[in-house]
Amino acid sequence: MIFKINHNRWLLLLVLLVCAILIHFLKFHPPLIEQYYSQNFYPKLFYISSSVLGQINVSVGDFLILLVLLSAPLFIYRVIVMLKNHRFLFIIINLFTFLCSLYILFHITWGLNYHRVSLNKKLGYDLKYTDEELAATTKSIITEINALHSTLTLNDSLPITVDYSQKEINELLENSKSFHFENNFPKSFHHRLYIKSSFWSLVLSYMGFAGYLNPITLESQVNKRMPALSYITTAAHEMTHQMGIAPENEANFLSFKATTQHNNPYVQYAGYLMGLRYTIGEYYINKPKLARELYNQINPGIKKNISEIARFWRKYQNPFEKYFEKTYNQYLKAQGQRDGIETYSQMVAYLVDYYDSLSEQ
Repeated sequence: MIFKINHNRWLLLLVLLVCAILIHFLKFHPPLIEQYYSQNFYPKLFYISSSVLGQINVSVGDFLILLVLLSAPLFIYRVIVMLKNHRFLFIIINLFTFLCSLYILFHITWGLNYHRVSLNKKLGYDLKYTDEELAATTKSIITEINALHSTLTLNDSLPITVDYSQKEINELLENSKSFHFENNFPKSFHHRLYIKSSFWSLVLSYMGFAGYLNPITLESQVNKRMPALSYITTAAHEMTHQMGIAPENEANFLSFKATTQHNNPYVQYAGYLMGLRYTIGEYYINKPKLARELYNQINPGIKKNISEIARFWRKYQNPFEKYFEKTYNQYLKAQGQRDGIETYSQMVAYLVDYYDSLSEQ
């Protein structure tokens, strides 16, 4: 019986290793992933998840994380017992079996989207820009957000206050058609996208995270402690992840597009505010003097909204945040995003090409 059990364990590990290797080599063929996985298999999988988990108000993914954390002490205890009994081979086989299973599950449920055909190839964007082009894009966004701010408040010194509850914000986004991208954008994703406030919002705040997509349950998790304007754009960002848009720069860009084309002016304002923060931030890195000149063109009330968001994150700064960022940075790099966390800010290149394309119409 012992031989049979060991034989079955070795056989299972061998099968899992073969599957993991096949998935690894599949990553080098984006057109195949795009056609068969991202455009066909994944939407069907998400439909099943949305039909079941989308009807549950609480986050199933957050609950699973809690179960894992509660099970950790028992797992550690069992490993210690096996080490005392010198069952080293048993531990190794089970460890590799677990890692292979997790690797396969992650890529089948969502992870292969990281390796689909990139959005810039679909749109014909080269993602290269000059300082002049970035300045023109930033000025366009400033003009748009200043005008929108003036319609939402009679005083340009007042910040915008979003009076909607998070449930109302969720409904505004979930019922919007602005995520049905046309032309060369991703094919319309007709399955219902949905948002859930994370049970771990306080923990996410201290980790420096605004939200995340659970790659197993495909639930969009948003940090409910954030200011409403950040909550809106983060929710939109995670919803684009649900559509199978994995790279962070692409998700940021499409969330900008979805929110600024929404029919609600407060959602539009949140989108323009996000785009402005990224373009101005890009200038502050390389050309701080020019950044200050552009910043002075922004309505005072908009600056107060920017400061409100900055104050929120400063409130939760702690010595451990940098370690969480480093871990997440390595995760992104492992998924083919070479620049790690900096990928988020690379949505600026998409914005420049997008505004260039609008000017040509």
